[in-house]
Amino acid sequence: MMEFHPDKCEILSITRKKQPIIYPYQLHGHHLEHCDSAKYLGVNISKDMRWTKHTDTITTKANSKLGFIKRNININNRTVKDQAYKKSLVRPILEYSQSVWDPYTAADIQ
Repeated sequence: MMEFHPDKCEILSITRKKQPIIYPYQLHGHHLEHCDSAKYLGVNISKDMRWTKHTDTITTKANSKLGFIKRNININNRTVKDQAYKKSLVRPILEYSQSVWDPYTAADIQ
């Protein structure tokens, strides 16, 4: 039977209340800590279910990959650059689980 390791567990209370009720949870006699956001299957989920942190993380990662392409692919063949961008490095990062976190605020869309 699988057991949870208390040092690897955190509590994420999802609410938009200004003063949420914080209940002290224990696992095997160990107090679990509260966190503001958690990463689950590559998606950052925040305590207020806003996607700003996830959007910032994804755009930073995609911009890093785009910089890698610009620095290292010095081929004049446009097809190779398009494939590196669209099929393998940048676009898959931006589109992964996009239907789940679907950016709806103007700031997140930008």
